[in-house]
Amino acid sequence: MTDEQLMQIDAENPLAININRKVVLNGAVLSGTHGCGLSWNPCFPEGNGPEAKNVIQHYGLDPAYGWAIWRAAFPWTKKRKPKITTLSITLMQRPAAISGPHFHVSAPGERIEFIHPTTGTQHTLIVQEYEQREISREHFNSQNQESPTHYTVMRYALSQDLPDGTFTVTDCVHSDQPRQNRTNPNESQAFIGICVSIFGGREQGKLHVACSALHFEPVNDVEWRMVFYEKSREDVTVEMIQA
Repeated sequence: MTDEQLMQIDAENPLAININRKVVLNGAVLSGTHGCGLSWNPCFPEGNGPEAKNVIQHYGLDPAYGWAIWRAAFPWTKKRKPKITTLSITLMQRPAAISGPHFHVSAPGERIEFIHPTTGTQHTLIVQEYEQREISREHFNSQNQESPTHYTVMRYALSQDLPDGTFTVTDCVHSDQPRQNRTNPNESQAFIGICVSIFGGREQGKLHVACSALHFEPVNDVEWRMVFYEKSREDVTVEMIQA
């Protein structure tokens, strides 16, 4: 499936509830350390594992509904358990990725107009810099593998700039996989694939940066994709204990 299809599946899946949790104890925010979770799918009850079945029974949940159950650990701020006077939990949905328009760039100064899929507001992406670059091979330590080093970097600004974390630009294709180093033909042919990425989408004031995928040869025409990140649910705060 394409990246766009995977984004749509993740955004529309009712059991893919990606949330952040904030626990406030006696007015102080606790830091989470670890957690785990599982889902109960009512459409295919036989496909649920024994652990999910036990959890549904333990909490007395109706198996006709879908459930996403999470457990998270929030240690005390001090070694000893404090006297609990107030306790609240806030559930915050992580923004879901929404695929946007594709576009091509040939030189700095180009302007790409687009409509925000949620607000309907028109924006303009203005290309400030656009150039091909190459990573030094000194950054790769493997003597048995050859890694792709060519990429394209684009710096751009937005008219009516969007809040941090709600918009980015990515390459429509993935990086080339590392390959056996041709200069060492006698070395073992087995190797572990490495996922190589370049930091992108970082904001410098009003200037944003996007980097393409890595390739063994320079790519003259990169197809870029806009990605929006939106929340479909409001934050929910539950007062567990009130003074």
